[in-house]
Amino acid sequence: MYNIIYYDMRVESIFATHIIILLMYESRQIIMEFVICDDDRLYASQFIEQLKVLESQYDELFNCVYYDNYMSLIESLKNKESDKADIYFLDIEFGEVYGMDVARLITRMNRNAGIVYITNYEEYAIKAFVCRPLGFIRKKHDAEDIKVTMDKIISYMNDKNVLYTFKNNRNTLVLNLSTVLYIEMSNHDMNIYMTDDCRVVRDKILRVEKELSAKGFVKINRSSLVNMEHIVNIKDDVVIIDNGTKLYITGNKQEMIIRDWQAYIMGYSER
Repeated sequence: MYNIIYYDMRVESIFATHIIILLMYESRQIIMEFVICDDDRLYASQFIEQLKVLESQYDELFNCVYYDNYMSLIESLKNKESDKADIYFLDIEFGEVYGMDVARLITRMNRNAGIVYITNYEEYAIKAFVCRPLGFIRKKHDAEDIKVTMDKIISYMNDKNVLYTFKNNRNTLVLNLSTVLYIEMSNHDMNIYMTDDCRVVRDKILRVEKELSAKGFVKINRSSLVNMEHIVNIKDDVVIIDNGTKLYITGNKQEMIIRDWQAYIMGYSER
């Protein structure tokens, strides 16, 4: 049975109302987090209904958070309330704020975020390229555009959820690589530092380095591999991870690591 639950949260401040709309099936797990920002509530409601149809077609489940103005969305991002969504559907222009500017803010806070622009204007779908959006939805052709864009979103989400098997003596440990911040060897122990945990296995750094170099990891010193997805800055000989950890580059690798990181960022944004 399909359920829609509406939460209307009215804020007594300069930030207008935002509505959280949860789309869910009974006894199923939410697997995709969407944020929609458009000042046209009627259109947003129709947009949600179209997602409802695609949800069943793709056999996926969407959790959608809707904002009717950018100031509310920006405040929510700053408060770490909506900064971890998978996909952001942004109206390109309303009022004095442009969706492309908000997209820059979003991708600074969440490099994994997928951006989709919504527009009334055909020319924007040709000219806009900020943050390498996954797609454009033209309101006059949204039924067609949503289907095309959803195909890209599904592919994008599959690419994000890459699993890797670490060896641990005779056992194995399978992890989602997007949750791995960095890997560090200590004697014969391989410490895998994750977003919310640290796992220790007995694996060979040479094997792991060779395989993960093609999956966005870079070796910064003799014993450390860093997931470039989680690098926020490289300053002098220090690599700064998005959880605040600082790791040190040894040897004359700084320029090479910076080039690899920049190439990763550009390549990631073009996917």
